Amino acid sequence: MNSGLVRVMNCFTVDIEDWYQGLVSLPREKWGYCEDRTERNTEKILSLLSEFRVQATFFVLGCVAERHPELIRKIEDSGHEIAVHGYDHRFIYNQTEDEFEKDIVRTLGILKKICRHEIEGYRAPFFSIRRDSLWALEVLCRRGIKYDSSIYPVYSPFFGVPGFPRFPHKIILKEFNLIEYPPSTARILGCNIPFAGGFFFRVLPYRFIRYGLRALNAGGHPGMVYLHPFDIDPDMPEVQGLSRFWKFVHYYSPGNTEKKLRKMLEEFSFTSVRNLMQGNQAFSGIPELEI
Repeated sequence: MNSGLVRVMNCFTVDIEDWYQGLVSLPREKWGYCEDRTERNTEKILSLLSEFRVQATFFVLGCVAERHPELIRKIEDSGHEIAVHGYDHRFIYNQTEDEFEKDIVRTLGILKKICRHEIEGYRAPFFSIRRDSLWALEVLCRRGIKYDSSIYPVYSPFFGVPGFPRFPHKIILKEFNLIEYPPSTARILGCNIPFAGGFFFRVLPYRFIRYGLRALNAGGHPGMVYLHPFDIDPDMPEVQGLSRFWKFVHYYSPGNTEKKLRKMLEEFSFTSVRNLMQGNQAFSGIPELEI
């Protein structure tokens, strides 16, 4: 729990993709030769969440749902929210608007056949809603998505919109609006520093992750934590021929993730995005941004 702080409910989210699907430099034609480790690693996460009685949001790839429909049903039956992560983990800005809409329609169709509850949320593969792909938000709204968690308020060659709000806000579009729930960042020396998910969660010491969440909660802001199943897999197969950069990003320290997660789940309160929105915490009177 949040000792000495105002109790704020944070969001715990999981991007359901297999270990090889997050590798930018691995061609899709090689995916079929890679060992499928989605189920075993997701089961580990489900067990951990059950132990701490946490409900989470699972952003699911359509191609994974096709291969593991029973796993997706189990996730939902365990009380967690199912949301959209695209079909096969492609950068949005490398797609046309028509291609992206077809991707969303295809994935929604797969998930709606599996799930009992309405699908309300979306997260872009590689957080790839940038300034040059903000058009994707209109597409999401047209297809019934109510909130997005894709826009990192940082600069990166692959993702991010520098200057965007760090906290939940309503985006006003031409014909629609939706809630944007950005991945959490810590404000250090005037810069937004990612700390609460994936590679950043693996590479940073837990004391910095604690600092970031405490700072957010002290200001009354919920944190957005995200994880991939492979982030807790110390036995993940190694792909030959990766650059040093991608080898470091993808394979750095998954063996320490569970220990950090346990500390975090002991100290802070978490729920799904859907639960947070239904409870109206952090989404009542939030700022608006017109784009």
